[in-house]
Amino acid sequence: MSRKWLVRAAVALAAVAVGVAVVLWLPSAERPEPHEKRAPALAYEPGGPVPAAAARAADTLTTDDERAQRSALLPESDAVFPPGRLFPVGTVLRLDDGGWHERNGYANATGELRVPGKPARKVFVGFAERDGSWRVVFMQVTS
Repeated sequence: MSRKWLVRAAVALAAVAVGVAVVLWLPSAERPEPHEKRAPALAYEPGGPVPAAAARAADTLTTDDERAQRSALLPESDAVFPPGRLFPVGTVLRLDDGGWHERNGYANATGELRVPGKPARKVFVGFAERDGSWRVVFMQVTS
């Protein structure tokens, strides 16, 4: 091997070593977060009582009748779901008393969803008011 080649190899190896050292010693704030890391849980402030019309929409969303279930959704939300039942027979959704937040015809609430044969799950439910009644826009499982 020539001396020139050995010098180039040594310089390249030193450059790689310096690069690795810099990456390892960078403060963690400058490193990108791993994809597996989850966002911190959002704090949910206590709210007011659930209006009767919203409670009826929640009950209708899990009724045994498929058409009634879908009538509880905002039409734009209904169009997104595939045809058929939204929840199996026996599913119960209960909104938390004091978990209602409302502003300008939109609202959200916390609650509990019980699907037969599965553990109860905490949910976050979004509503929109249309023609004097509350319709469900979305539901998200939170735990």
